Amino acid sequence: MLRRRLGFLTAPNAGFFFGKDGKSVPAEDAPTLFQRGMTQIARATSKAEREWLAAAIAELDGGG
Repeated sequence: MLRRRLGFLTAPNAGFFFGKDGKSVPAEDAPTLFQRGMTQIARATSKAEREWLAAAIAELDGGG
């Protein structure tokens, strides 16, 4: 399950908000202050989760 979650978090176009073209909108380009804030917080949370998942997988695989 940890590997599946890590795969989901590292998938391309895993965004929070999407433009009319269907592509994710970068945090800096979100149309409102609140959307920019939500995107920046989600980005930081995802980074921390990816780091934890990688460390947990390594430890469970006997490498940590």
